[in-house]
Amino acid sequence: MMHWVTLIWLRSGEIFTATVCIWALIRGGLPGRIGSVTMLIGWALTNLVSPVNTGPGPLVVLIDLGMFVSYLGLAIWYRRWWTYFAAACQLNAVACHFVHKATTFGIFSYATSEGFWGGWAVVICLAWGVVDYRRQLKKRTLDAAALGA
Repeated sequence: MMHWVTLIWLRSGEIFTATVCIWALIRGGLPGRIGSVTMLIGWALTNLVSPVNTGPGPLVVLIDLGMFVSYLGLAIWYRRWWTYFAAACQLNAVACHFVHKATTFGIFSYATSEGFWGGWAVVICLAWGVVDYRRQLKKRTLDAAALGA
């Protein structure tokens, strides 16, 4: 049976991720929409290949690696600050898999660090990207209105 803190950590993360991804799809720019789709695909695939309480396997490592490559591609192609940070956070998530295997850290430490870097941190980067896009869009709109007045 799951501990209530773990349950809160998981469910609040799922709600936050879904909210930010929907927001990025509706109100974000193209890099935000691509990042959101990447996150949703990675989330769905991870849940498909690794049912709850079974622990991560090699397929989850490959999914996380694919997400890192996707965010790295976004960073190289679009050159937005949030994409660089998202790629770095996802790289940390990939590294967590290998560090866990190479050390004696317990599953709780591993799950917490993996959940933070591959979950919360990347979602926060995506939210930052949407906020930044909306700010830039507003600035361009105000600049265009000032030129037209």
